[in-house]
Amino acid sequence: MPGLIDVHLNAAHYPMAGISSTLPLWDWLKSHAWPTEKLYEDDISFADQVFQKVVERSIGNGTTTACYDAGISSKATIRLVHIVEKHGQRAFIGKSSRDVIDGGGYRHLLEDTDEAIESTESVIKEIRSKDCPLVSPLLSPSSLSTVTMEMMSGFARLSEGNTSLRMQIRVAQTENDEETANGIHGNRSETITGLLRGYGLLSDRTILSHGIFLSDDDISLIKEERAGVVHCPTSDMSTYSGVCDLRKFLDAGVKVGLGTDVGSSHSVSLLDSIRSSILASKALSFQKTQDYESLALEEAFMLATLGGSQVLGIDDKVGSFNPGKEFDALLVDVSQEGSRIDVFPHQTAKDAIHKFLLLGDDRNIKEVYVAGQQIKKPT
Repeated sequence: MPGLIDVHLNAAHYPMAGISSTLPLWDWLKSHAWPTEKLYEDDISFADQVFQKVVERSIGNGTTTACYDAGISSKATIRLVHIVEKHGQRAFIGKSSRDVIDGGGYRHLLEDTDEAIESTESVIKEIRSKDCPLVSPLLSPSSLSTVTMEMMSGFARLSEGNTSLRMQIRVAQTENDEETANGIHGNRSETITGLLRGYGLLSDRTILSHGIFLSDDDISLIKEERAGVVHCPTSDMSTYSGVCDLRKFLDAGVKVGLGTDVGSSHSVSLLDSIRSSILASKALSFQKTQDYESLALEEAFMLATLGGSQVLGIDDKVGSFNPGKEFDALLVDVSQEGSRIDVFPHQTAKDAIHKFLLLGDDRNIKEVYVAGQQIKKPT
C-alpha cells in the first residue's frame, strides 16, 4: 500500500510518549514538553539518542513522509536532518520557535525574538545547502499564543517570495487560543486565520495543526486560501483539548491530513491515529443529528496517505500509486507470525486490509520504500 504520511510529529517531545497523558495541554507543555526541549541545547548527544529512536520508530511503523518539529534548538534540528537523511525518509523539518508564554515564571523556556528568527533562517539555509531532494525546511512558529508580533513579522519576511517554503503552526488547539492570540497580536478581534492572513502567512503553503475550535468563518478562509489542516485526534483527546469535528473540514473541501503529534499522544504510529480519528468522530456523532456522517475507515486511510500529501503540497509525487509518482510504499504481511491479525479463508482482501488498519502494527510492515529505495528490510 502507499506509504503513510505523518503531517505533525514532535520529534523533540518523543521522550514523553506514554508517560504524561493525564495532564491538560498547558500544564503538560509547561511541566514536560518545553523543559525537555531545553535539554537538546545543552546535550547534543541527547538529541542524537532521541532522534535516532523516533526516526527508526516512525519508519518501522510505515511512515514514509514525516513533518517534524525538532524543538527550539537549532543545533538539534540539524542533527535531526542528518539522521533523517541517513535513514532515507522523506521529511519536512522545522526548528520550533516561541518568545512569549502567558503567565509569569517561564522566561527560561523562551527564546530571544531576533535570535530565533536568525537561527531559523540559518537552519533553512543549512538544509537547502545539503541538496537532499527528500528533506525540506519548514517554518515552525509554535502557535499564535506563544509568539509575538515581531516574530511572526520576521517569519513573514522569510516566507515572502520563497514559494517552496512551507509553514506549520498550531491553531485553535484550546478554546481560549483565539482570545490569547488576539491579546498578543494587537487586540485586533480577529479570528485565528484572520490573524495569519494579516501577516501574509495563510496560503497553500500553510499547515494548520489541530484546529479543534476553528469557526465556520475560519474554515471558509482556509478553503479560500487553499491552506491545509492536520487532524491529531490522539493528542487532542490525551491533553483534554477537545474533539475536532473533522466532517466540517471535509464537507467544505479543505485539505486534511493526519498527525501523530507524539509526545502529547502516546504513539508514533499513524495506524493509531487512523483508529483514534474514527473513534473521535463516532464519539462526536452521539451529539449530532441522525444524519451526521462519522468518519469511515476508508476516509481515515485516505487522510493518512493522499490527504497528507495534499496538505504538504507533494501529491504530485506521493500519496497514491498513480502512474508517474515516486514509489513510497509499504509491503504488509497480515499473516506475520506473532501478530495480532487473524484472517480466515472465507474473508476477502478488503477484510484483510481493514484488519491491518484496525489491528496491525509494525510487525506486519515487512518492507518500507521511499522514492524506490528500500529503507526498512525484514528482520
